[in-house]
Amino acid sequence: MIDEPILMDSETTNIVAHWSKALKASDREAFKNIFNHFYAILLAYASRILESRETAKDVVQEAFITLWNQRSDVDPGKSLKAFLYRIVYTRCLNQIRDRRLVGLNEENFENLTSMENFEPDIMNENTGITEILEKIVSRLPERQREALLLSRQDGLTHDEIADIMECKPATVNNHITGALKNLRMYLKDMNIEGYQ
Repeated sequence: MIDEPILMDSETTNIVAHWSKALKASDREAFKNIFNHFYAILLAYASRILESRETAKDVVQEAFITLWNQRSDVDPGKSLKAFLYRIVYTRCLNQIRDRRLVGLNEENFENLTSMENFEPDIMNENTGITEILEKIVSRLPERQREALLLSRQDGLTHDEIADIMECKPATVNNHITGALKNLRMYLKDMNIEGYQ
């Protein structure tokens, strides 16, 4: 299911910047406000990556602990939202890496995400377009999927996504462009009306 992005209008941006300054000064109330403002969207984001709500809850809580421990490093002039997403993203990648070490080797992981394993039976008469798109998006290469979801689902700018993914905004654009091209190809291959 696609979640509503947290829209950061100028008033909200100013409030979050104020919280960032207060957090830097170890203000617990500011931390509580940041937690309440961002927890749900970060949980949804981590859940999408990890495909486990329970593990995602742990990751997001660890991210907020990290935020508190690194509060002196918070730059009120930069996006706190991007900073939090980066922490969660990194922790999710660590979880995935740890899972691989425990039982899923690199070859099996690549097979799960390769285009050759695309299942044509993804669609049946009871499947709506949203479910089809979610299944197709889950099969995109990891970096394309991540950039696309951060942009379209979470409403982040290319600059914010670049901070999270630790790459250049032009690379983010390339990932999104590639993801959209792959989506169109999948839809065309599935003979979805309007994509023949």
